[in-house]
Amino acid sequence: MTGSLRSSVASIHVEDGILVYEYFDGAVVNDEAASETMELGRSLVDSPLPTLVLMKKVRRVSQGARSLFSSKDNQAISRTVALVVGSPISRVIGNFFLGLDRGNFPTRIFNDRKAATDWLRT
Repeated sequence: MTGSLRSSVASIHVEDGILVYEYFDGAVVNDEAASETMELGRSLVDSPLPTLVLMKKVRRVSQGARSLFSSKDNQAISRTVALVVGSPISRVIGNFFLGLDRGNFPTRIFNDRKAATDWLRT
């Protein structure tokens, strides 16, 4: 499938072989929104892809959502994950994900989209 899909909290598309989740400014990602967003991502891919998560202005991610993003279900979608943060809140969320809820795939935090994309392509 091509094009961009929209969940209640993010725009999702594939760009040059990378699955991109671009979260809306001020997004509050609860369990339901996380499940909806992952399902849309799954509909775009046939096999796991490098995944870019643009979360610079996310306001909150529930514990259940973090667990879902790091689950085996997400391994069917994501091969590696680059989290791009910008605000202090998004950095805390990213660090929380890395520290407690890391999935079974390489994950790193970046301040810059280009650096994140370059890492995903290595």
